[in-house]
Amino acid sequence: MSDITALVLTLGEDYTERAIASVRRQSLPAAETIVVRGISPFHRAFNSAVSRVRTEFFIQVDADMILDNTCIEELRRCVSVRVGSVVGRLRDPLLGRIVGIKLFRTQCFDHVKLRDSLSSETDLDGDILKEGWTTIYAPKYLGDWGTFGEHCPDYNPHYTFCKFVRDGAKARYRKAGRGLRRVFRRLQTSGHNAATIAAIAAAHGVFIEEKQDLHGPPARTEEFEFLERFLKTAEESTGPAVLVEEPLWASLRKRFKRSYELGIQLRRHYAPSMFMTRMRQLQQGHGIASWVALVALCHGLFVDEYYEAEAEEAFAKVRDLLPIGYLWRVC
Repeated sequence: MSDITALVLTLGEDYTERAIASVRRQSLPAAETIVVRGISPFHRAFNSAVSRVRTEFFIQVDADMILDNTCIEELRRCVSVRVGSVVGRLRDPLLGRIVGIKLFRTQCFDHVKLRDSLSSETDLDGDILKEGWTTIYAPKYLGDWGTFGEHCPDYNPHYTFCKFVRDGAKARYRKAGRGLRRVFRRLQTSGHNAATIAAIAAAHGVFIEEKQDLHGPPARTEEFEFLERFLKTAEESTGPAVLVEEPLWASLRKRFKRSYELGIQLRRHYAPSMFMTRMRQLQQGHGIASWVALVALCHGLFVDEYYEAEAEEAFAKVRDLLPIGYLWRVC
């Protein structure tokens, strides 16, 4: 008999039944499938679902997941003494391998709940660890990329913008600069139609001030409306745009501020073709300096006026994401 409950969390997405169907196909069937609908933000939905679990373990299945048929069985096999959670990777059409599907030991939540924080999932790992439980990543040497299913959201422009703004904000909250730069590299080589808007949104998200859980039904904002029009105009634009490269001797602070100001100017003059040209130039660079300038350019696209104090404040947020070995290049 199975000792695992499947928790399916949905905001009412059209593809929710697809996720439920993948749970029903499992080689190790779930003892029970609990569907939590329409509760947001995420931490509220998760905590509500966990309170209903009566089995020793449960697996968190989001509405945009499609589990491989052996997913639950293989994750369950990884559990040993003091393992509180097992994480498996998923196949994502935009980013490749991502984290992921998670199996939890229900006992971990006797004294722990998911927090109302910007990165509640990673905060949870730390909270579980404090209770004496460990988190492990499930190995898989057969099948596609060492993964346990698919992550298949509708990467339309609005969803993509909201998701990656949130991801950029999470990265700064966790001071996870290395992980964020890896996301940018994957987006650069993705080939997916949503890659451009995802990169711009992730860069802009670095500067978001929110500290609470942002998961929930995405609202359309003026920022998104502007970006959608701007990028559509860029697709319709023709003709080359020539931009001067930053001097090699320039510090990271100078590179940031100059690129940030350029983004503001390109917004003010509504020059999408020139913006896209500069963005592609920076994406072709592989160093920290190019990445810093790219983040600055994309964020500047959402700012009306350049003020030195605001530029310095914005750079301080990016500086927190730089490797220690690069901090000497700040001045």
